[in-house]
Amino acid sequence: MNRPQGRNYRPPYQPVFYLVLNHRRPTGIIACGGDGTVSTVAQHLIRRFTGLGIFPLGRFNNIYRSLYGEPDIARATEHILSHQSRRIDHGLASGRFFLGSIGLGLIPELFEIISHKGMPHFAISLSRYAAQAAAAVTPMPLSVKIDAFQFDLTPLIININLLPYSIGLPLTPSSIDDDGKGEVIFDFKQGKSILSSFIRHLYKRKYIYSDEIRMFRGERISISPVLGKKLYIDGEIIEHQSPTLDIEIFEKKIIIFQKVKK
Repeated sequence: MNRPQGRNYRPPYQPVFYLVLNHRRPTGIIACGGDGTVSTVAQHLIRRFTGLGIFPLGRFNNIYRSLYGEPDIARATEHILSHQSRRIDHGLASGRFFLGSIGLGLIPELFEIISHKGMPHFAISLSRYAAQAAAAVTPMPLSVKIDAFQFDLTPLIININLLPYSIGLPLTPSSIDDDGKGEVIFDFKQGKSILSSFIRHLYKRKYIYSDEIRMFRGERISISPVLGKKLYIDGEIIEHQSPTLDIEIFEKKIIIFQKVKK
């Protein structure tokens, strides 16, 4: 099978099929699709001995990209058939499973723009999308608690990442997939130009977190009030149905197939 062409490649369907090597218990389940498909399959593997294989056929393939690098069908097959595996973290956001990232504010708006228009080929075009997305966000005061540290802010962007990539961008390159913690990023100095520059530099892989947009790490995160807020979670947009978003991260509960580098 040839490698998918282009960053905006989307297959006509996103199937899931099972690889059964044991008549009593499946050795592995292979998710064929994008982040939503992978996350849906992974939630059924918590604390199980069944491994997760990823065959990247989605738009962004954030989860695959974070774990293995650029999507490559041949490499994906090698990982799945390697008989080698390791464990990674997952999270629950008010009881909803996620494997990659959650976003409020800018990222859900930017995701919808890119989904409609496609990922641009130039950073300057993406920065325009970011300015448009930032303009669509209505800033509201939030109370944020990261482990024992609590503060109030009125952000245009707040994201929680277990894995580096969100909507095709390396949002948190420092994310570690098996340490039981997630990265929380948010802006302190509001401004469309700040977020536009932020997204442009992320696209170029040149952004360094500073006073304007900060990064914290933690294993328990709480954000309120967020009732009715648009929420990006592993490639999907939902409307949050409770006043508080409570996030807990669980260490090394999901087995993934991964060939060990020699």
